[in-house]
Formats: sequence, structure tokens, C-alpha cells
Amino acid sequence: YSGRSTDDTEDDFILICINTFWENQNMTLPGLPQGFTWSVAMDTWYDHEENTDYNTLTERHDNTIVVRPRSVVILSSKRNDSSVREG
Repeated sequence: YSGRSTDDTEDDFILICINTFWENQNMTLPGLPQGFTWSVAMDTWYDHEENTDYNTLTERHDNTIVVRPRSVVILSSKRNDSSVREG
């Protein structure tokens, strides 16, 4: 999914990875515009608790993410802190 932010200043990118198989699946993350990275918002393989950091729990290898059996991983784009916002 690609849309506009609530203040209509930049694009929001959301990626939903679904694994219905009974084994891990490696999924390649699509490229993002310069200055953005993927951040894991939710991974249903893990129990949800307040303040869970799915970025540290979810296995990643460069531009590939491991989606565990029968689970869903939701990612959203985040602007890198070091990138300067144009405008």
C-alpha cells in the first residue's frame, strides 16, 4: 500500500507479509525511496505485549525478512533520522 500521510506531506508505505505455509518463508522487501527504511509494526508469531519491539524480534537479513509459519508481519516505512526532510 502506498498513500499520503495525514498532513499530506509525504508518502506512507505499508507492506503486509502473510505466510500460510507451515515452514518459515523468506520474503524480499521492496525498495523504498532514499531516506526511508522498513520498520516492523507487528509480527503475529510473537505474543503481543505493550511496548513490544518487533524490530528486534523479527529475523531480518539485509533486504529479506523471515515470516514464521502461519503468521503475518506488517511493516511501515520510517524516515531515517539522518535524512533531511525536503520542503
